[in-house]
Amino acid sequence: MRITDINCSLGKRAPRQHFSEAGVLLHTLDRYRITQAVVYHADALWNAGCGNARMREIAAASGGRLQACYVLRPNLGGGEMPAAEVLHDRLLDERPAAVRLFPQQDGYPLDRFFCGELLEVLAALRLPVLLEYDGGMCAGLPALTTDFPQLPVVLLRPPIRQVHILMPLLAKIETVLVDCGALTDNGLIEEIVRRHGSRHLLFGSGMPHFLPAGSLGLALYARLTAEDRANILAGNWQRLQEGRA
Repeated sequence: MRITDINCSLGKRAPRQHFSEAGVLLHTLDRYRITQAVVYHADALWNAGCGNARMREIAAASGGRLQACYVLRPNLGGGEMPAAEVLHDRLLDERPAAVRLFPQQDGYPLDRFFCGELLEVLAALRLPVLLEYDGGMCAGLPALTTDFPQLPVVLLRPPIRQVHILMPLLAKIETVLVDCGALTDNGLIEEIVRRHGSRHLLFGSGMPHFLPAGSLGLALYARLTAEDRANILAGNWQRLQEGRA
């Protein structure tokens, strides 16, 4: 069974919880029988260019086990980020698996006014945008996905208490997907699949801040068909990658 973990990081983001080397992450993937992981490097939180380049090199040396996820910021043409056309060509050439944005941490609203140039580039390439879940940010997703209808948006580890926000998003926005790693309410994954299909769900562990056992248990032991389980564990992510420009 193929398993793709869409929510991992390398490098030191927290004082104790981090993978300093790719070998440690790969060993952990093997331990939990995870086929592949989508990974950003914590160095990119301080310097996007250096951190993304380091992650790209690590991914290239992993034999396909690790997929590079770039950290980007909306100030295009400044000291850290290239101009829009340069960024477009660079992403098209380097082919990261996804992009991770940190609007809450970096202090900007995720909308067309503040991030339009960046989002235009990502939407043109159909690059999945991974976002740490923030309930306040979700209020802007209907407008964001209307402005950028080709842009896949992945919400990472939304808590179960946000179900009243998640259900309308999944019902009404085709391009919103959810990492189901923290949906620990008994039967919630089954309810989402029954109401909206399995196409909106992805597997993410949150390593190294969380171990994969709980997230894997949710996906492996939920009462689902084999097809729906395979979609969640790897198939939906693969389709996102195949649908890119």
